[in-house]
Amino acid sequence: MLERQRIALNPRAVETNRAGRISGDQRFQLSARATAATLGWVSMTFFAMIAWWLVFAAETRWMAGPGIIATVIAPLALWALYRIVADLRSGQVVSVTGTAIILQEGDHESKFRVQVGGHQVRLPFSLADMLHEHGRLTAYFTRWSWMLVNITPADEA
Repeated sequence: MLERQRIALNPRAVETNRAGRISGDQRFQLSARATAATLGWVSMTFFAMIAWWLVFAAETRWMAGPGIIATVIAPLALWALYRIVADLRSGQVVSVTGTAIILQEGDHESKFRVQVGGHQVRLPFSLADMLHEHGRLTAYFTRWSWMLVNITPADEA
């Protein structure tokens, strides 16, 4: 089991991802991201409303800056939520195969930054053996939000 974990980010879902679908665990992770995006959208919307009320009704002009920031971020959080929900509905995974370029070495405190096929990803230290031993990797992303759900050596894909 330990040897299997070194060749995939989520070893139990490799076969499901190769078939072009997300697994139940990955669906749960996407649901958690959807919840975070929902909370971000709601909180930014309320903060923007309060900030603009303070600017116009209470004449607290210095709140205009935070009001502008919240007004811009709220639709971005809604757009992120839309893309994550689209991934949950479709359940599809896109694979990208390419040469792994390590942009930043990781250790126990920080993650590796790796570029695979033009996409930058952050990977945990537990995958160090795979990154150093295999030149080509296959990364599996969700179709709309491009969340990394799995990564394996390309020779096993």
